[in-house]
Amino acid sequence: TRTLPNIAHSLQEQGYNTHYLYGGDINFTNMRSFLVSGGFGQLTWKADYSAEEQGSAKWGVRDDITFKTLYQMSTSLTSPYLVGYSTLSSHEPWDVPIKQLDDEVYNAFYYLDQCIGQYIERLRQSPVWQNTLIILLPDHGINYKDIDEQHPLKNHIPMLWVGGAVKAPKRIEQICNQTDLPATLLGQLGIDHSAYTF
Repeated sequence: TRTLPNIAHSLQEQGYNTHYLYGGDINFTNMRSFLVSGGFGQLTWKADYSAEEQGSAKWGVRDDITFKTLYQMSTSLTSPYLVGYSTLSSHEPWDVPIKQLDDEVYNAFYYLDQCIGQYIERLRQSPVWQNTLIILLPDHGINYKDIDEQHPLKNHIPMLWVGGAVKAPKRIEQICNQTDLPATLLGQLGIDHSAYTF
């Protein structure tokens, strides 16, 4: 992973502060090595929370708790900054602190949507909103009912760009991939993205 280009490294070279937030075990699947070698200067993870918070979900710290940390980072880090953040609840075993819907998968996504909405609404009321860009991008779809590897919707995921830095609404229907994010973002910032050959 040390030889792979990374958005964090590209932005760090431009003077950005870089931080990664994850409510789970940062050592899972060698994630720490990937993040540090990729340019994330600071890591906040499960071990940085209380024992009670660490046990609040099967994978670690519940999303509503880590979204509060994300808000605190978003309003206190020295600009410019990049915060990478991975949520936990939109993943098996779908353990979330609310029971709004009978379907456990829909219920987990309802909970995550609620966390995202509350974070964005709160951030929108802050002075940092004007210069903030939030990019939401899932890393994969799931097998669900009749949607499996043979179904195109299995890997049909959205990428959303929101924030005060977004000047006008726009919808792009072209099929892309997660690997298109670095060049798209860096291109918008006028930063060289030739290292991102994928």
